[in-house]
Amino acid sequence: METKSMTTDVENAVRVDPFGIPLHPPPTTDPLDPLNWSRKRKALILFIVCFSSFLSVFLTGTPIASFSLLEEQFDASYSEVNWTLAIPSLGLGTGALLLSKLADTWGRRPVLISTCAFTMLATGCTTVKSFSYEAYMAFRFLQGLGAGPCTVIGFGIIRDISWEHERGFNVGLWVLSVDTGGIAGALLGGFTAMVDQYWAGYLVVIAYGLLLLLEVSLLPETLYPRELVLEAAAAGRPLDSIRRTTMIDVWLAAFIEPWFINYWVESVGYTWSFVTQGLITLLVIPSYYMVQNLGRQMDKTMEIR
Repeated sequence: METKSMTTDVENAVRVDPFGIPLHPPPTTDPLDPLNWSRKRKALILFIVCFSSFLSVFLTGTPIASFSLLEEQFDASYSEVNWTLAIPSLGLGTGALLLSKLADTWGRRPVLISTCAFTMLATGCTTVKSFSYEAYMAFRFLQGLGAGPCTVIGFGIIRDISWEHERGFNVGLWVLSVDTGGIAGALLGGFTAMVDQYWAGYLVVIAYGLLLLLEVSLLPETLYPRELVLEAAAAGRPLDSIRRTTMIDVWLAAFIEPWFINYWVESVGYTWSFVTQGLITLLVIPSYYMVQNLGRQMDKTMEIR
């Protein structure tokens, strides 16, 4: 009876948005469908998504005001310390490129929770006083690597919980959170620098600890195989056999699939903007590093002559 009701509602019911246009994606009566959740629950999910993206940019800017302290700590030049700002950006692009597809395989929730915990651990390691400059740079990269996937997964979650007419507003809030993350990081980093350079890391660890608590306790899984559900409902088949939270896949295939036209491109089309960003970052930063070193060698050659 429940399956028949589901089929009838999908095929015959016409629900419209506030502008009188039929809702898209097609509505279902499945209680596990994120689109059928309450507004309060969706708003909480959106807040967590925005907060995670906010922190991914926030962590890159917090040490800026502490550059002079880092120069003293590592006995490094300003140019060398300045690389600690670029390296996490490289990690952000790399993490978004390599790890975000796992959210379409294993689910949004486990990937977000695991990467959040990883970022918090890597950030904690940046505050170890005995670490060298190279070790600090390595953990700054790992910071970005762990924080990167949430920028892409956030778009996927927004798509999961939003009707088409709601996505523009929700994506706008997401973009606003990303834009303010860098400003807030640099601003609050100025206050932490008044104490010492380690409090920039402590602040990020505290923020990610709060985010981890929110994700573990309040963030539900939103991955929903909508096309399979609609096909089963239209055919009158029971939905019990359809896993609503994940689709079985091999990691290698999950990584390769985005390079072909398939369902994933339709699900997370925004990913390509971050793929492009990641590729540009991977090319530009090493090139700049090579040019910088080449410039130093040329200066030394000129001095000798």
